[in-house]
Amino acid sequence: MKKLIDIGFSNVMGIEPGPQADSAKLLGLNIIKGYFDIRHAKNIVDGYYLMHVFEHFEDPFSIFRLMSITLSETGKIVIEVPNFGGFHVQHLFYYNIYFMRVLSRGNNLKIIDYCIEDGNLRVVFSKAENMRYREVDIDFDKAEYISNLTEIKIIHEGCRERVDNFLRGKDTVFWWGAGSASVILLNEIKPDVLASTQIVVVDGDRGKSNLTIPGVNLKVDHYSVFKGTHINNLVIASSFYKEIFDSIRLSGITYDHVEVFSYA
Repeated sequence: MKKLIDIGFSNVMGIEPGPQADSAKLLGLNIIKGYFDIRHAKNIVDGYYLMHVFEHFEDPFSIFRLMSITLSETGKIVIEVPNFGGFHVQHLFYYNIYFMRVLSRGNNLKIIDYCIEDGNLRVVFSKAENMRYREVDIDFDKAEYISNLTEIKIIHEGCRERVDNFLRGKDTVFWWGAGSASVILLNEIKPDVLASTQIVVVDGDRGKSNLTIPGVNLKVDHYSVFKGTHINNLVIASSFYKEIFDSIRLSGITYDHVEVFSYA
């Protein structure tokens, strides 16, 4: 938002349900802390920009419809979502460019640009009758689509096998990470391995302390509880593994064996 204002845009409003809204307000930005609904779209809007939020909506289709109705004749909608690369607990819907085309045409819009980069899909929409822009051609590549799904399946099954192999035969394992990937991986541990291994889940987010991992009912502790502890077996399931290693070092925690799932 600040960048948009800096380059000359006016009447910019943001909507954020999380604590980031408070930080944005401190910067003097026009932020509504809450969720987008019809109350926020009473007037015609020149542009909507959704950065990794569309996949979290419980009812994305009614929101997309509302945006299309309130979009100005020359306006644009920009949506960036993960280009499907695996399952995440917080993602309620998964999108690809082919579905986005169906969604746009069903709401009197068209796709005028898109890109797939670093595992993300960014799509730009305009009104279907806006003759300034031409709808981009999108050809369904079935072979590539199947190849991508196969690759995801192989990676996922490989991670699951690594987890079972690491845990098998160990009495106690510390599991660092209570995010989406951890929820999925922990719930896919083979029952005999889960029953014979004590898994201690820790995380750096104090907001997750004393919560439980759904499905396996494992309590989450803040890592500071184990300051100065020696850990024999450690799993790190987080893309922030470098920061976690820093926290381990600064907390005086030592370990013998570690398995890292950095895609998480």
